Amino acid sequence: MRPTVSRRGLLAGAAATTAAVATAGLFGSPARAAGLPVGNGFGLTVLENQRWDARLAYVRFRSTELTRDPGVNILLPDGYDAHPTRRYPVLYLLHGGNTDFRQWHLELGAVESTAGLEVIVVMPDCYKIGWYANHLRPLFGPLNWKNFHIHQLIPWIDANLRTTGAAAGRAVAGLSMGGYGAQKYTAEFPDRFAAVSSYSGPSNNLAADIESWIFVTPAADGQLPGAVYGVVGERHDLMTPENPWDRVESFRGKRIALYAGLTDVTPGAWMSDVQERVVHYQNAAFHQRLLDAGIANDFHDYPGTHSGEHWTRNFREDVPGIVAALTPAR
Repeated sequence: MRPTVSRRGLLAGAAATTAAVATAGLFGSPARAAGLPVGNGFGLTVLENQRWDARLAYVRFRSTELTRDPGVNILLPDGYDAHPTRRYPVLYLLHGGNTDFRQWHLELGAVESTAGLEVIVVMPDCYKIGWYANHLRPLFGPLNWKNFHIHQLIPWIDANLRTTGAAAGRAVAGLSMGGYGAQKYTAEFPDRFAAVSSYSGPSNNLAADIESWIFVTPAADGQLPGAVYGVVGERHDLMTPENPWDRVESFRGKRIALYAGLTDVTPGAWMSDVQERVVHYQNAAFHQRLLDAGIANDFHDYPGTHSGEHWTRNFREDVPGIVAALTPAR
């Protein structure tokens, strides 16, 4: 699901050399010589490690689960270095389709929205159209994004940063494709997260329109259609265990926030309008499905399309509540 925000900064960054990236300020300030005090482990080898300022850090890995080398941005809370024994909750913030892990801080104000909050924010890669899933038929080698995020990155973060290290201190949120990722990870791994938020993310991967999108869209990432779950209808046995709609009980006892816009189709924005109408319908239905099961959740709908201005506002309004729902820093 493609975000409609400007991607000039992302495209410029993709074209830059490594040296130019460090000097041109892609991440907001000149790079410092010393990175985070981290090491290898859990199938991850650190290839790059930079601190761009007091809060923003960047790590790139080689992963045994991926052909590609994923990048991860990390936002540290204010005062992290000054309090060497203090531990913090963690928010995993997932990007949308046709972009990458830099979307949240370059485009959507993650740095500003989390200023002053005692939380570590981890913004991992899923490349353009990874769908936060292990791909059934990837080209050129494995693309096991789920395994990378859940079984490698989460334990690596807990081992290398001062986290509270338990599900009660861990949340996941995302937009569009990342909103689906946040919901699907909670559905399949309820013991990992205490809070989940989705901004314009689908809630039912077996709905005809969403299953079709998952089938077609990997082509934008250099993969064949059907790379994720095969052709439409082929591997519901893989999709159902990951499907929020089918795993309602996984959400019980968690802090849940669903955001989606609804608007008439407007000239020049018909695709973002159509996408948002689909996810609005899904979120409204999932909100009611949760309520019918006795599971409290907040559904926020508003006039709006599938676009960055709304996701920026959604996150800014939502993140204090996410942090308040987690084990506090101590």
